[in-house]
Amino acid sequence: MTRLRLATTAAILAFSAGLALAPVLAQDKDKGDAKPAGGDKSELYQQLNLFGDVLERIRRDYVEPVDEKT
Repeated sequence: MTRLRLATTAAILAFSAGLALAPVLAQDKDKGDAKPAGGDKSELYQQLNLFGDVLERIRRDYVEPVDEKT
């Protein structure tokens, strides 16, 4: 049961961190940058993919399947 609580807490913290960082990542970058216009979106997608990978790893390594009978 402690593993389940640990995994749940880790998932909630990761989700909260993603919510806290979303406005920062969505802000316009400095217009003086020489980056292409699509660069911001690709960075955002990379961050979202990383977040998904972390959640998947937590689910795979720390969450135990629930027995329907219990």
